[in-house]
Amino acid sequence: MIRDTEAKKHRKMLVKRIRATGDKGRQPESEIGLRCACRRWGEPCVNPEYDRVKKELILKE
Repeated sequence: MIRDTEAKKHRKMLVKRIRATGDKGRQPESEIGLRCACRRWGEPCVNPEYDRVKKELILKE
């Protein structure tokens, strides 16, 4: 019972925070953000959203 109440409390806090700041996780990452991540991490950037900036980086090298 206590855990359930605590989970509800945290859920409400999260919803309030998302409303106040916007849910950035629902927005696609910016081009510059993707480029920075690719330059920093390289090979581990395997998600499809990185494809468009990887092509740019390969052409520049």
